[in-house]
Amino acid sequence: MVADKQNSISTFFIVGINYKKTDASMRGLFAINTTQYANILALAPSFGLSELFILSTCNRTEIYGFADNASQLIEILCSQTIGDKETFA
Repeated sequence: MVADKQNSISTFFIVGINYKKTDASMRGLFAINTTQYANILALAPSFGLSELFILSTCNRTEIYGFADNASQLIEILCSQTIGDKETFA
C-alpha cells in the first residue's frame, strides 16, 4: 500500500517556540486563544493543510501537522497572531 502524501511522515512538521529559547514577551506574540485556534483550524485548507494540532501554553506555542513544508505552519500561525514570520524565525 502506498502512503498518501498527506499522511507520509516525510510531510509531518512541527514548528514552535518555547521557554528555552524565547522570553515571555516574545512567546506572547504567538500565543493562541480559543478564537485564534478556531480560526486556524477553519483556515487550514486555504493554507494547504488538512491535518494539524495546536498546543499553546504560557511556556510554548507549537503547531504539528502535515504540510508541503514547515513554512506553511509558520504562515498560518502568524496569520492569526500579532507575531510575524521574521520574528518567529
